Amino acid sequence: MVVAALLSAFSVAEAARTQPSNLEKSEAVVGRTVGNYRLFNLEGGTERFFGLDRKPTLVSFFYTGCSEGCPLVLNNIAGVLGKLPKELRDDVAVVSISIDPAHDTPAVLAGYSKPFVKEFKNWRFATATEETIRMLTSDLGFAYEKKEDGSMEHLNRVTLINSSGLVLKHFYGTDVKAEDVAGALKDIARGRTLSSGLASVFDKALIFCSKYDPVTKRYVTDVGYLMEVAIQWLFALGVAAFLMSPMFWDTFGLSKRRAEKKTAR
Repeated sequence: MVVAALLSAFSVAEAARTQPSNLEKSEAVVGRTVGNYRLFNLEGGTERFFGLDRKPTLVSFFYTGCSEGCPLVLNNIAGVLGKLPKELRDDVAVVSISIDPAHDTPAVLAGYSKPFVKEFKNWRFATATEETIRMLTSDLGFAYEKKEDGSMEHLNRVTLINSSGLVLKHFYGTDVKAEDVAGALKDIARGRTLSSGLASVFDKALIFCSKYDPVTKRYVTDVGYLMEVAIQWLFALGVAAFLMSPMFWDTFGLSKRRAEKKTAR
């Protein structure tokens, strides 16, 4: 019975940990250098992932068939760039990479990206082979999963790297603030170490405990999921508390045995 209770508590705790694992993977790559892979550009030629502009680069992943998170992230990047002071905007590059190369050919990307690249000269759109995308997303700690219906579950995230491919910081969600990006770029120029893009454990939970609201076109907190996780953790803590309680020891006569051992001494 004790073993069963422990196993139950362990399985519940593990279930509660499943969601944040992608976030842990994402944060683990900060401070690492990404491979300088070859990408397919809008003209169908190849170019290197970073270093072309010798500038800090904001990196995002998307696919054109996405009707929810991807457009929000791309429009958010455009909004951020539009609010940056000109000297900062001119000193940062952007590359958005499709994770669906089978559909998102250079020709498809050329049409899709036109509003973005027309307004911002330092913004590149690209894709790559399936193998290259797997390696690149692994290097950047970007989690995505293709579903049977062709859609993809993925992080909503923008990553800042330097001109040598060093991962400096992740910005999570679909509402990244221009002042946060500006602050990071200024810190880079001053040689400062960047802080994490996650302010708290609560922020980390919200990245995964959210769902898309088609009415407001935003990601909102999934209260049901949060309650489910909370109940699981409360159950695990309850089991642990019971195992340490006098009631547990009395039920199995353990308190009496311990008392007898003390008397015998």
